[in-house]
Amino acid sequence: MKFTTENLIKIALAILLLGCLFHLPYGYYQLLRYVALAVLFQPLVKIGFGRTVWIVIDIVVAAGLILTLFLRDKRS
Repeated sequence: MKFTTENLIKIALAILLLGCLFHLPYGYYQLLRYVALAVLFQPLVKIGFGRTVWIVIDIVVAAGLILTLFLRDKRS
């Protein structure tokens, strides 16, 4: 196996996802969500979705981020 940037990202994500099998603080799962978003939108490795799929992803992520603002206020 060649240790390219893409492979290292995949290994790191796999380890983070396996961490979900353990009882960890809620902050871990929040971190995992932001890491997943960073990987999705990062400029290093192209993820080849069509324009329509990217529009849907952008809308869903934007709505999710806005929703977390309201949910966080209710928990406080």
